[in-house]
Amino acid sequence: MLIHLDEDLVFPGNAVRETGAIIKSDGTPAEMVEIEGTRGHLDGVLNIAQAGDGIRAFQEAE
Repeated sequence: MLIHLDEDLVFPGNAVRETGAIIKSDGTPAEMVEIEGTRGHLDGVLNIAQAGDGIRAFQEAE
């Protein structure tokens, strides 16, 4: 599972989407969840609850 937001300067959204596509290209399951925020990379901590449903679904699929 890849959790990202476009405003992240550490892991920019376009790079995360490209990485997800590469992972999926060989049939490996990969899910991507985009969160929103205004604090860049820090939103991955502060706004992780936005990804809660996606995280639960990913865990259940395992």
